[in-house]
Amino acid sequence: MPVATPRLLLGLTVGLLPACASPDGPACTFGGEVIAQIDDYGPPIRGGLERVGAATVTATAPLTLRFDDGAVHWVVFELPGGEGQVFTPDERVWAELAESGPFWVNHQIELYDLDATGAAGPLRLAVWRGEDLLGPVRGWDLTYEDSDCQPTRDICGPKVSRSLRVAAPGGGEALLAPGASIDLDDYTVSNGNSTRYVATIECTDTPPTWSGGGLVRR
Repeated sequence: MPVATPRLLLGLTVGLLPACASPDGPACTFGGEVIAQIDDYGPPIRGGLERVGAATVTATAPLTLRFDDGAVHWVVFELPGGEGQVFTPDERVWAELAESGPFWVNHQIELYDLDATGAAGPLRLAVWRGEDLLGPVRGWDLTYEDSDCQPTRDICGPKVSRSLRVAAPGGGEALLAPGASIDLDDYTVSNGNSTRYVATIECTDTPPTWSGGGLVRR
């Protein structure tokens, strides 16, 4: 399988220092945040949110979707290549939206073409931000692993960056450090601010892991 090389590098499973964290290696660096938001930002919906189905675009600022059962949700996303996906009013799409969390909020947004049978076609955009992916993205293998670097301490404790390992449906593979963005097959793939605490967290409002990333069809 072809392996892509990142073209750009920016700078609570709680446990012991991971074996891949190098005590003599470079200090961990962390990428900027990827934005993924569903409806108003605030406390998570009780019981979480899962919406899957065909929808019609009713507005574009923000992108507003009316599902065929009448439910309406709007989404906001910011990630490398995201501006290249342009949606128009009355356009039909297949949408998969998920939200959960205790009081911090995890979001995952997936938007697909709608095929001739009214089902999900090729992926246009997927973006997530939160403790981890809330579910698999159709056809993609996406997993996080600790980067080979020295933990960096913030106000909540020592943490390492997490790299995103990607296997695309077309066979392309890549390992992206936080802040990296690459072109893989027909998509721009990015890893945002992805971290894991490696000791007892010294804050009461912080999850043990955090990740953000996305896939955008070019």
